[in-house]
Amino acid sequence: MSGDQKVKDRIAQRVADAMVRNGLGEPENWCVHDFRRTIATGLQRLGFRPDVADQVIGHVGTTRIGSGAHYLHHGYEAERKTALRTWSAHVGKVCS
Repeated sequence: MSGDQKVKDRIAQRVADAMVRNGLGEPENWCVHDFRRTIATGLQRLGFRPDVADQVIGHVGTTRIGSGAHYLHHGYEAERKTALRTWSAHVGKVCS
């Protein structure tokens, strides 16, 4: 995430509050970037290819380096939508 530090701070505070409220204590060395790592790892565990996970989190990935950056222009719209819906359902199950 780039941009407004106030938004990052609010998210970090809400996560910390939720962890304390659920008896997990204060998070150590936590940052908003951990969301990207968690989502990418979670999508791979749910069966999505690494290139799809890269696209969901806005990461360039290794397939778009060198000649791939010039030739590969697929936008992954359908794959991203499916991945995000699946991730949302997974998070809903974990949180309920």
